[in-house]
Amino acid sequence: MAKLHLKPPEAMVVHCIDPRFQPAFREFIRHHLGFQEGEYIPLVVPGSVASLGTSISSLMPKHFKVFKDHLQVVFDSNQVRRVVLINHEDCRGYASLMRRLQRFVKIDLSKKQIEDMKFATGVIRQMAQRFTQLQFELYMACIGADNEVTFQDVLTGEMIVFEKHPSPASVPPQEPAGERAEPTTEKEKPQANRRGSEDNVLS
Repeated sequence: MAKLHLKPPEAMVVHCIDPRFQPAFREFIRHHLGFQEGEYIPLVVPGSVASLGTSISSLMPKHFKVFKDHLQVVFDSNQVRRVVLINHEDCRGYASLMRRLQRFVKIDLSKKQIEDMKFATGVIRQMAQRFTQLQFELYMACIGADNEVTFQDVLTGEMIVFEKHPSPASVPPQEPAGERAEPTTEKEKPQANRRGSEDNVLS
């Protein structure tokens, strides 16, 4: 039976709701960021930080306010020290929101996603001024060959390589050294023992 995770979360991770990317996000959060479920606050919204981006506050103030209100609840209720923002390529939520802005400004979607993550960093830092040691990490999930998802560190430009470790549930239990389970069927018993039993019967 599952129990409450009582240890305070270490971070907040913001990413998109796109179902195509959820397995990749989970692997990245677990194997690169090093968080298990319950150790971080997931803030999953359409377009990730799109609603905190440049131009949104003036052209779409309701979106901007709603997102800030969600963030304020996080900071009022938790002592996070690490904020991770993740955008991804071919983001339908982002594209939907940006189509409304294209009436006012010309948009290069990929560049704007990166600009918005940096802009959102400033917005969040201002909201969480009491957390003087707040650390930010910005990542872009990219679609490669055979639909493989890779992650780029936006601040350094480096592509992230992380080793995937099997979960405890996927690793078969091993028998302790020097111990072996007793055979449970007649076929598993040593041939010599079966012959000995047959000789006893004949005698």
